[in-house]
Amino acid sequence: MHAAGSRIGRHCVELHWVAGLRVEVTPTPESISVTPSSAGRDMITLAGAHPVACRRFRRACGLRTGDRLLVVAHRADDLLTAYTMSALDALFQQHAVAAGGAW
Repeated sequence: MHAAGSRIGRHCVELHWVAGLRVEVTPTPESISVTPSSAGRDMITLAGAHPVACRRFRRACGLRTGDRLLVVAHRADDLLTAYTMSALDALFQQHAVAAGGAW
């Protein structure tokens, strides 16, 4: 989840989030959810041409530069969520077991 040109940055643009927007970051070991909040302690910043979020995003999930994420922007709820690959692996495993298969 690198700063300039990141997927997070592109999704911020899709959500019409601009530099200076205060956000609430809700991290878990598997995901990070971000919503606009006037009381948020974090802020969208500008790096290059893309708005990006603070480093707490990476630290919250133990991510390093180059780690892959599934980033989802939900416009109707003004919500951005990033899922780690380990979270997706666990989800696929749950579905495989529920379908009677093995992972």
